[in-house]
Amino acid sequence: MEPVQLPGAAKLIELADLRHQPSVSIQLTSSPIPTETGPVQVEYRNLVSEAERRLNELDVPKKNRMSVIERLRQLQDDEEFWRTPGSRALAVFATPDELHAFALHDPVAERVTVSDRFEIGVLLRDGSSRDRAYVLGLTMGHVRLLSLTRGEPPVELPLDLPEDIRSVFAYANNEGDADMPRPAGPEGEKPEERRYCTAVQDAVLAQIGDERHPLVLASSEELEPAYRAVNTYSPLLEESAGFNPSYREPAQLDARAWELLETRKEFDLSQWRELFGTRRSNGLAASGIKDVAVAATAAAVDELLFNVDIVIEGNVDEFGGVRVGEAAVPPVYNVVDEIAARVLRSGGSVRGVHNEDLLDGSPVAAMLRFPVSV
Repeated sequence: MEPVQLPGAAKLIELADLRHQPSVSIQLTSSPIPTETGPVQVEYRNLVSEAERRLNELDVPKKNRMSVIERLRQLQDDEEFWRTPGSRALAVFATPDELHAFALHDPVAERVTVSDRFEIGVLLRDGSSRDRAYVLGLTMGHVRLLSLTRGEPPVELPLDLPEDIRSVFAYANNEGDADMPRPAGPEGEKPEERRYCTAVQDAVLAQIGDERHPLVLASSEELEPAYRAVNTYSPLLEESAGFNPSYREPAQLDARAWELLETRKEFDLSQWRELFGTRRSNGLAASGIKDVAVAATAAAVDELLFNVDIVIEGNVDEFGGVRVGEAAVPPVYNVVDEIAARVLRSGGSVRGVHNEDLLDGSPVAAMLRFPVSV
């Protein structure tokens, strides 16, 4: 079995909606280096043993408990599963009838959950993290794509470029005759520049797939208009890093990219907070966890920001009522994840941020489609 990349919204909703007692969720940090998977396999075995211990404490049929553990143990010696390169973490979900595994981009804290549902928050966090990005260094003779993770060295990603890509800039030997004028596009880019940038973008998209992490362009002046003209990757940052010789060092390119990304993040959040304040005065925004839970249950949440660093054990009932701590009754789960899942089901968007980016000390903040009474 090979772990798949992050699921789309439809698959996330399917996983969130699944109810089966017992359901086991396991998350653990992995390594993108195949030779370092040995300790990860050992840790996975330990987490499966912990899941088995918790399952044995449940009042469920022994057959169901054993079926879940058997499915989890299928992966322990699965060479294909542990050979998967590039992942920094893994998320595994199992019921007596199903097994799902996902490769994650961001390291996670080891965690085992046994409940009547999957704890999909790790997938929501990985998909919405602002701690990852890409930067594309682009000149006529140099193309480099780096994967950036905050606090870690940049990783260069291979690009499958056509072998003759640079031939588009070759000039024919016309024995002294003047070159014919070449038509320019609306931004002044020439046809050969558009062809070159199209080939580069095709290779970039083939490498990063349908991910939605920001992409910073560090391009020479003559190629930037052409690349932006052919670009179809919506998270491409509007601000450019420009290009200078020092960017040939990945660390320099990494530092410049994070400088731009941090500035953009602060601008986006300040705009969001200002809009939030305006909408809240009209009953169209909420930040208290109980208010947001009720709004999410009523399909009123258009956009949710949630704290990626917090777990609040409890329950959310069919009306959006929240119970935590001793007031919660088994099975318990992460209330923040459940709220996010309800937002997804109703067609809303979710975005993971850190605590300092939120409001009022609450782990959630929501823009509403319509006012909701609590």
